Amino acid sequence: MNKVNSSKNRFLLLTGFMASGKTYLGRKAAKNLECSFIDLDDYIENKESKSISRIFEEKGEEYFREKESVCFFYLIQNLKNMTIILLMEL
Repeated sequence: MNKVNSSKNRFLLLTGFMASGKTYLGRKAAKNLECSFIDLDDYIENKESKSISRIFEEKGEEYFREKESVCFFYLIQNLKNMTIILLMEL
């Protein structure tokens, strides 16, 4: 399979119910497309140095959803080439 090359930002966004296989599918697709994969929850946990459950406990869902939106828009504006981003559960 050819690697995706483009000067434009291209994304495959995955959403779905908890435990529906988003991470598995995202990693497989990224490997097959030879592109990067980002789990938004992992990205937020890294930025906050806390687990998602700890963020909810300490700061609440509203804070987390705002952080999620800010991080998502940052990623789609700043990443290059094809990227698969795993979004929040429905």
